[in-house]
Parts: sequence; C-alpha cells; structure tokens
Amino acid sequence: MKTGSSDKFEDMIKISNPKGFKLRVGDSVEYKLMMSEDNEQLAKIVSILNAKDVKFSGKFEDHRKYGVITPDSREVRRDVYVMPKNYGGAKHGDKVFARLDNPSDLTDENAELTAKIEKVIGKPGEKATEEKSIMLQYGLVKQFPKDVLNEAKDISGTIDANGRIDLREKVIFTIDPEDAKDFDDAVSIEVLEDGSYRLGVHIADVSHYVKEGTALDAEALKRATSVYLVRNVIPMLPEKLSNDLCSLKPNEDRPAFSIFIYLSKRFAVKGYEIAETLINSKRRFTYEEAQKIIETGKGDFSKELQLMHKISKSITLKRLESESLDFDSNEVKFKFDKNDNIIDIVVKHRLESMRLIEEFMLLANKCATQYVNKLSKEIKEVSAFRLQST
Repeated sequence: MKTGSSDKFEDMIKISNPKGFKLRVGDSVEYKLMMSEDNEQLAKIVSILNAKDVKFSGKFEDHRKYGVITPDSREVRRDVYVMPKNYGGAKHGDKVFARLDNPSDLTDENAELTAKIEKVIGKPGEKATEEKSIMLQYGLVKQFPKDVLNEAKDISGTIDANGRIDLREKVIFTIDPEDAKDFDDAVSIEVLEDGSYRLGVHIADVSHYVKEGTALDAEALKRATSVYLVRNVIPMLPEKLSNDLCSLKPNEDRPAFSIFIYLSKRFAVKGYEIAETLINSKRRFTYEEAQKIIETGKGDFSKELQLMHKISKSITLKRLESESLDFDSNEVKFKFDKNDNIIDIVVKHRLESMRLIEEFMLLANKCATQYVNKLSKEIKEVSAFRLQST
C-alpha cells in the first residue's frame, strides 16, 4: 500500500477506479499498485485519507439558530450552514472567509455543507472588501518573506556583459498600457542590406538576477505570475526587481533574451535566432502614443512604428489564413471617483498598436516553442505550456 500525492510528472499514475470515490484534486489517498491487461501500471484507490481543505468567501446571513453563507466560490456552488459557535464574530450581512467542515461532501448534491468562519472581511460591495476577498480566496499575498526581501536588497544592478550581444546602440523601445509599472518586453525592426527585415522581440532576462535555488527563485515559483487587480498589483518578484532591475526602462542598460525573426521583403518568416543580449530602450510608448504616430506618421521613431504596423497587419493576415483562431473579446476598464469608488465601467477600444504587440509576441512565442521542442528532443526534458493573453 502507498499513500499521498505527487506533483512530479514521472510519478503520475493513472487511477483504475476513479468513480468509486468522491475524489478531488489535492486529496491524499491510500492506493494499491496493479498492472492493466496492456501492462500499464495503475493505482487502485483503497481509501481517502485526508480531503483537501476547502476555503471560500461569501455573504453571511444570521438566522439566529444558525447562519448561512452564500459562497462566491466556483467550487462551492450551494449555501453553507454555520452553527452560532462558529460565527467567529460575524454579523448579518458581512462578507466572510470560511473553511468547510466536510469537503468530501462537495460532490454529493444532497449533502448539507457546514463551515466555520475564519475571518470577517468587511461589507460586501466595498472595493477593499472585494479585493481582500479575492486575495484570501486564491491565497494571494502581497508582502514578501524577509529572506526574499533581503536577497533582493543585496542584488547588484551591475550587468555582466560577457557572452551577450551588445544592442545598446540599436533603436529598441517598449509599448505598454499607460498605467504599466513594469516593462518586460521591447521591440525593434531593422532593414537588412538585401531589403529583408530583422524583427527583434526583447524579453527582460530575470534569470540574470534570480538564481536557481535561491529564496527569490522559490518564491517566484510559488507565485507563478504577477496578479493584476483593479488599482493594485500583487507582483511575482519584489519591487526592486519587478519595477526596476527587470524592467526595460528607457535609457537604462538591461540584460535581455532577444528573439530575432528574419522576414522576407513580403514579410514571410524565413528563420529566427535566440540570443542573450544587452539592450538600452530608447523610448517608453503608451499604446495611445504609438497609435497616434502610426496614424499621423509624426513623432519619435515614426518610420520604425509605421513599418512595424505594416508588418503586423501582414502577419495577422497570414495567421488567419492558416486557420488560426482570433479571440477578439472586449476588455473593460473601471473609472473611479476621488474616494476610489467605481463610478463607471467602459469597454476599452482595441488599438492597432495593441494588435501590433500581440502579433509580435505570438510570433516570438511560436519561434520559442519551435526552439524548445527541438531542444526537448535532444535533452529529453519536458517544458511548460504558456498561454499568451490578448
């Protein structure tokens, strides 16, 4: 008999009897190893040792003899009952954070769910309350551990240029939202002697500062990504890195990974190369600023921006002709008053400058995928799959 769980790819075993138990992701189980008729190793579940904790937020109502929480959670889809001794100081109408007493009953639609309130969050509908609710629900923490902050503090901004291609004299710039704090990608375009083009997509090289096996590395792995809430960011890395050393700020030398994509005179992809580089962004554009230059032909680096726009339109057309999907969904933007209350919700207009960056990032990701696939066959390693949001 064996127990527990594993997140290692090579340790994963197919379950032979999944319908025999009310299993959920994260449960610890006891299982027996067996072989299938096709000589495949299987795990037969014997028992559930520990059901994974389920915590959720929701609105609390006090019915005197008992309380009811209406969950916000996608996982908990029905009302949950609370005994008075487990109110945790909550009052009628409060938004609360609670832990299920019987998570194994979640899959049984007829079972009555009960919970204990762990935290009173605040009044529903208030920005601070809803933001805190989201953070608790998904285990998001803004503050970094002391050892992580100490490591970040000790990092030097000195760049070892050895082995890097020096692109500091090249015209490279960033295009981002107006309220962006960190600039993690930049673009460039060059016309080569034969009339073909070299498109550059330059990604901030975080690995230059965050070394494998450090507390910073472990924390970044744990967080996985930066999370953008309304008027608040929960960064993957401490501010010294996310907003400074790992941000491609204008007129600052920065280490980068550059993907050079070689295009024909008609903008067909001829090849690519990936290199460690040293860059110096010449300008930080907002999408609106870049859009105005694309439309008028006037402004900083207008020649480069208009050429990039022409290339991006051609790449889009070729991509759609190859039956690629285009998810043209609306994105909303919140407007606030001076007290941080939401007063309006408007649909963002999707600019051509946004599409330009999207197309270049998609193309760079495609090249990186081809590179990693080739490398994986040589070194027999498994790589992660990443979605590029647009």
